[in-house]
Amino acid sequence: LSRGFMAAHGMVCSLCVLRMHSWLDSAALRALSPGMRELRQLEELNLSNNPKMGPAGAEVLQTSILPHLSRLVKLNLRQCGLLSQGAQHIAKGLKGLRKLETLNLERNNFEDSGAEALAQVLPSLTALRHFRFFGNGMTGDPMK
Repeated sequence: LSRGFMAAHGMVCSLCVLRMHSWLDSAALRALSPGMRELRQLEELNLSNNPKMGPAGAEVLQTSILPHLSRLVKLNLRQCGLLSQGAQHIAKGLKGLRKLETLNLERNNFEDSGAEALAQVLPSLTALRHFRFFGNGMTGDPMK
């Protein structure tokens, strides 16, 4: 999603939902990030089922994309291979998402350290109503 492509197709001002499944890795996300940060009207970002995104993709989200998406209401990062390191990046990236109502982080193998990083930011997400987090390999997690 280059800026030129998006502007030519009227996407910069009007795109509210973006879903990219099953093909995205961290390099692709990095390449798309200049265009994605221009989607200031975006309300839903669904990057689920991209297991090759990994911690490097989470860092791209934290530093290059999420800070520009202040209107985001739904974020789905289910099964993106984020691991504990990715959880720390996501936790930092969530801090500015004051309108976020739905967050899906299922099946990313965050383990205890990743869960702790996310637990620190959750109280600041005052609009959050739906949070999905099972299958992340934490101590006592039945979906481990």
